[in-house]
Amino acid sequence: MINKYIFIDKNLLNKNKLRESWLKKNYPKDYELINDWLIDKNFENVKFSQILFNFINDISSIPKCLQCDNNQRFLGFMEGYNQYCSKKCASKLSYSKGVETRKINTIEKYGVEHTSQLDFVKQKQELTNLKKYGTKSPTQNNIIRNKQKSTMLSKYSVEYSGLNKQLLQKTLDSRKKDYDNLIYSIYKDLDIIKIEKEGQLDIRCNLCNEIYTIMTPLLRLRYLRYKVPPCLICNPLQSYSFNSQIEIADYIKSFDLDIIKNDRTILNGKEIDILIKDLNIGFEYNGVYWHSDKFVNKSYHLDKKILAYSKGINLIHIWEDEWIYKKDIILSRIKNLIHKTQNNIYARNCEIKNIDNELCNDFLEKNHLQGKINSSIKLGLFYNNELVSCMTFGKLRIGLGTKNQEGFFELYRFCNLLDTNVIGGFSKLLKHFEKNYNPKSLITYAKRDWSLKDSVYEKVGFSFEKYTDIGYWYIDKYKKRHHRFNFRKSKLDKASNLTEKEIMEEKGYNLIYDCGNIKYIKNY
Repeated sequence: MINKYIFIDKNLLNKNKLRESWLKKNYPKDYELINDWLIDKNFENVKFSQILFNFINDISSIPKCLQCDNNQRFLGFMEGYNQYCSKKCASKLSYSKGVETRKINTIEKYGVEHTSQLDFVKQKQELTNLKKYGTKSPTQNNIIRNKQKSTMLSKYSVEYSGLNKQLLQKTLDSRKKDYDNLIYSIYKDLDIIKIEKEGQLDIRCNLCNEIYTIMTPLLRLRYLRYKVPPCLICNPLQSYSFNSQIEIADYIKSFDLDIIKNDRTILNGKEIDILIKDLNIGFEYNGVYWHSDKFVNKSYHLDKKILAYSKGINLIHIWEDEWIYKKDIILSRIKNLIHKTQNNIYARNCEIKNIDNELCNDFLEKNHLQGKINSSIKLGLFYNNELVSCMTFGKLRIGLGTKNQEGFFELYRFCNLLDTNVIGGFSKLLKHFEKNYNPKSLITYAKRDWSLKDSVYEKVGFSFEKYTDIGYWYIDKYKKRHHRFNFRKSKLDKASNLTEKEIMEEKGYNLIYDCGNIKYIKNY
């Protein structure tokens, strides 16, 4: 073989010595080897430096352009091959990748592929057009419309391109061809079976061998940005939260409230999914997979909450599992938050009773986001013999870092019937508890996902004590969060060398962080 050390590091650095005659004179044996190697190769009309490069790197045929079927361009012995045959092909793929990157970023930031689809951008465009043309769209301006018609008539004898069948078909065929080429060039590693007009792809999974259908925006996020297998069968996690955001936004708009979607002006470039500016309330919808610690840091949600608070906005975090499994409760809480609950009951017209486990658990599951809890004291308010409000108490919980003491209690749960305000209900139930159980101290926690500072506690004598640490949860394959206390290492596998998190990851669980709690206390 050729002495590669001599050729690459010394002589071949001087391109003038890459001549065939020079190699034949100075290294005749190596030259013979090259000729023998060339016997079954097809390198016609190829420069000697290129042949030498192919020989040293054992390239049997000239590589093909990534964009078309032409040969790649040879740049020189030291540079080797370009991935494309020409600048034109290189610019095409470079442009398409840039377009794809912009689309991915726009989808993540705003929930749409193009910013021109956003309401506030459309409004700005309309204002600009009104100022320049006197109409919301340039095509509504008669001068521009007549000019367009005149151009079409002179070129194609029709006023609109859609009236010329050949022109229309040519346009459609060109768009389809360009789109298909773009898809195949970007997703060249995927086995694409079929490309639909609506941006829908049929793909064969290289893991499970099944054919699945996926929309290109979802494919972009999974395949290009997050490097997650795009198959919806063997890896069915969804990435879109936009439909849920639309549902929440439409629900708020149904009360004749103006909202701003995907605002990035208030939080210094960070997005607020839904903002009711008149009430200074914002809503964030958090998909449990994409908001896990795989993609966001520990303080991500709390930092956003605090930043919004510094701007005078109460930012509410709505979690995907809450929306999936507790949607009625979320909608009821939103309605109450925006002061639209119409069913009002006065606590003075209600009767207090102790309630049993079955009734209490059923009521909490249907009306409280955190659901049921084991409680030693369960109080209910009844209006016309219907349970409309519930409050439960018990001992201090070890899982929250407290130790049980005589006379010390925790208020576990309080909630009203869905879509119902029980005016004075919290105060009436609390006074009944204090009168009958003589507590020395009472603590409770409010989730910061929803609360800034919950004034209902301070109105009845509680004092703010502290903000707790950020909490974490584990997510199962059904997109449901589970409290970390149930997955302590002592319960999982004491002898394992793995950490609690590593054990849970092996079991298929992801970790997610919330905003922590606010702790209140009332001493007697």
